[in-house]
Amino acid sequence: MGAIKDFFTGYWHFADWYLIGIVVVYLVALLILRRPGKAFTVLLTGLYVTMTAYFLSVRERLSFSQETALGMVVVLGLALAAVVYYFMFIRTD
Repeated sequence: MGAIKDFFTGYWHFADWYLIGIVVVYLVALLILRRPGKAFTVLLTGLYVTMTAYFLSVRERLSFSQETALGMVVVLGLALAAVVYYFMFIRTD
């Protein structure tokens, strides 16, 4: 449990201002523009990009090889792309 806490604490210190900016854009899109699908897409994509950047910078400390880390990022990206497609194009119509 401590390793997970350390990972997310490091992630917050790595991307704190980016995460705050993502939440601000999310709230603007959700409350002012009234686009919940697009707001959720911005939130998911921003979290994915910042988490990927942090994960790839600490992968050696977590004892992942470069191929394994990239494979995890690609598989997660494909799953996220399916969710983004659903919220951007299917749910908003």
